[in-house]
Amino acid sequence: MGQGSEQRIRVSAAACIAGAVMFLSMPLRWLIAWLLAAAFHEAFHCLALWVCGRRVESIFVDWNGAKIQTTDLPSWETALCALAGPAGSLLLLLPGRIFPEFALCVLAQSAFNLLPLSSLDGGRALFGLLGCFLSQENAEKICEITENILSALFIFAGAWMVFRWKLGVFPLLIIAAVAGKRKKRKIPCKWRILKV
Repeated sequence: MGQGSEQRIRVSAAACIAGAVMFLSMPLRWLIAWLLAAAFHEAFHCLALWVCGRRVESIFVDWNGAKIQTTDLPSWETALCALAGPAGSLLLLLPGRIFPEFALCVLAQSAFNLLPLSSLDGGRALFGLLGCFLSQENAEKICEITENILSALFIFAGAWMVFRWKLGVFPLLIIAAVAGKRKKRKIPCKWRILKV
């Protein structure tokens, strides 16, 4: 390949393995619904970047989502582009009666992505909104405090569901997913890379 023809969309081996596991373990209708919901979510992020006059430099798909690489964004554009994925996806709930699995997947993905964790849309939107009024350092501190409080609440709620309501290991899996997202917290200079 020439120098100017770099790969713009890359898929990791872990994403392929996760896709194979989903293909083997989920009914086809649910798998299609999940993949369509994720594709529309990413498309709305890209649409917001295009509306802001930004270029998508690359998209990297991993087992835990997609990362859209773009140029540095001002705070308000960071918030707008981060919220575009979940907000745009929620518009797709309207035809939910036709394909209810799709509507449920859209709702689940949007709700999860709106959590205020730095590696999710909610965390990026919070950082962008705070950046409109505060310095980057203060915005980062508030985002970190928010993540710590949310993590503690998730651990408490998960333990409560496991021991009080006897819900088995499912709440622990949710806690592990949130903890995994939190662990992938980016260093401050990487905040402007959209991560979905």
